[in-house]
Amino acid sequence: MQTLERYAFENYPITLEQMMQNAGKAIFDVVMNEVLPNIQPTVSGDPHPHILVISGKGNNGGDALVTARLLKEKGIEVVVLEPYSDVGQSVGNFDNNFSLIIDALFGFSLKGDPKPPTDKLIEQINCSFFDCAQNDNSKPEKHIPVLSVDVPSGLDVHDGSIGNPTVKADYTLALGMLKKGFEEHPDLVGKTFLGDLGIPEDAYREQGYEPPIFRGKSYLFVN
Repeated sequence: MQTLERYAFENYPITLEQMMQNAGKAIFDVVMNEVLPNIQPTVSGDPHPHILVISGKGNNGGDALVTARLLKEKGIEVVVLEPYSDVGQSVGNFDNNFSLIIDALFGFSLKGDPKPPTDKLIEQINCSFFDCAQNDNSKPEKHIPVLSVDVPSGLDVHDGSIGNPTVKADYTLALGMLKKGFEEHPDLVGKTFLGDLGIPEDAYREQGYEPPIFRGKSYLFVN
């Protein structure tokens, strides 16, 4: 994917900023079309969605910030958590009164296990239950769904290995192409979609890949 992106930048009139805008729109469309229609009211009973966007410092984080802007423009309440700009907040207990968590911590940049403070944050994401404080094996009353951007944070796309910890996503929107590790770890990836970055079909073919055919859509359902 990194090679394909570089090839597209060098040979076609597309920029990183355009890809980021396209990625953000694809995430937004998946949220609006595939996730929000299926979510339950928050723990307070509020039927209006409240979305937590957890944004890392890489391109995935930038994609998610575009999504946050689009959601706010739609009148949806959004809280953006950026652990590298506000470490204290990132390791605290974030409010569980959310309808959805968008995980955009790591993409290509992660190698090995997530380091502090993001390891604790991933543990919190995986403990995204409204009655998470209980320390027994009883079934949680309610679960906050998680949508991961490109890959569940903690999954190493270079070799497909699972870091300690790794986000357990309900939905994953892969960008441009599916990533290594998806087939081996479907329990971590959840329901899978493929997002359009705007890379021309010819660029895929020239790099030896069969291009995804979006036909004007920003994303495709995979499985």
